[in-house]
Amino acid sequence: MSSSEKKQWGDKVSHTVFSSYSRLPNKGKPQGREVTLQLEAELVNL
Repeated sequence: MSSSEKKQWGDKVSHTVFSSYSRLPNKGKPQGREVTLQLEAELVNL
């Protein structure tokens, strides 16, 4: 997998994760000054 293919794949994964998160209801999401950590996992071909 070339470097540009990895970047495109990473961009697609990132977009999918953020889109899914934004569709979730606000209940349970951080409010005001609260923060949360979002984990994105990348599969690496060894």
